[in-house]
Amino acid sequence: MDRKNVEGFLKKVLGWEKSIAQEQMRLQRLQEKMEYIALPNALGVRYSGGKTADSVAYAAQQREEYQKEIAACYEKIETYKAAVCRLHRLLYAVLEEKERNIILWRCGEGLNWTQIVIRCNYARSHCFRKYNHALEALGEIFEEELAEVNQKKKEMEKDETFGDFLVRMM
Repeated sequence: MDRKNVEGFLKKVLGWEKSIAQEQMRLQRLQEKMEYIALPNALGVRYSGGKTADSVAYAAQQREEYQKEIAACYEKIETYKAAVCRLHRLLYAVLEEKERNIILWRCGEGLNWTQIVIRCNYARSHCFRKYNHALEALGEIFEEELAEVNQKKKEMEKDETFGDFLVRMM
């Protein structure tokens, strides 16, 4: 992968850490809303004009919608966590500490180069070299993983018919 694609991928996945926190807050709000939905009595509430609202069915419908949103929230959080954890494991396995820190500061926290230079206590050009070396190393790893995924797809296409694939996915 070229440098821009690797950098974009890193920014995207490391940005999911913020999305995890946002989804957790959203999940908490949804759970609080679920607690406040009280199931009214079975007779319903009378409004002026003699009409009876079906508040039991409405409350049940609201609870069902919130439960679906909560399930979707949990799924999104788990997906994001898995991707972020996998990337962090890769960063710790492949890069040395200073390279990893520069990647996390630049792509994860969005710091500018002046802030990174101050934190690293390196010359600006040395920070650039470390950053570019880290991107190249990660690019090679990503290319290998993409090649493995593409190979598995080709093997799957050879071994299975489309019907077999659909049956397996169900």
